[in-house]
Amino acid sequence: MSENSGIPSPMQILAKVNAALESSGLKNVRAEREPLPLFWQLLNEWLSTQGIAEPACQSSAEAASMMQPLPHDSVREALHRIHREALQLSKAHLRLNDWSQRELENEYRTLRSLLEHKRPLPGVSGY
Repeated sequence: MSENSGIPSPMQILAKVNAALESSGLKNVRAEREPLPLFWQLLNEWLSTQGIAEPACQSSAEAASMMQPLPHDSVREALHRIHREALQLSKAHLRLNDWSQRELENEYRTLRSLLEHKRPLPGVSGY
C-alpha cells in the first residue's frame, strides 16, 4: 500500500512553519513583541510604504506631522489595522497585560486625536 496520499509529513509541515516564521521576522529572537514598540514598528513600516522617507517616529506628535499630507481615510484605516495587529501579536506572544494594553490604547487615542485636530474641516477655507 502506498503512503503517498498528498498529506505532508510532520517534517514538511515543520519546514513550512519555520519558513513562515523566518519570512515574518518572528523567528528572530530580537523580533519586537511588546505592544507599544511593536505599534511604532508597524506604523513606521506602513509610513515607509506610503513614501515617507525613513520614518523613525516614536511619538504621537511626530507621527501626526508625518501623516498630515496623507489621505485622512487611509490613515484612519491603517491606524486601526496597526493598532489591532499590535494587540493581537502581543497577546499571541503573551506580552499583553493590563498596563501595556492601557499604554497602547492611550498612545493610539492621542495619535487619533492629534490627527483629527490637525485636519482642516471640510468646506472651511482661509479668510
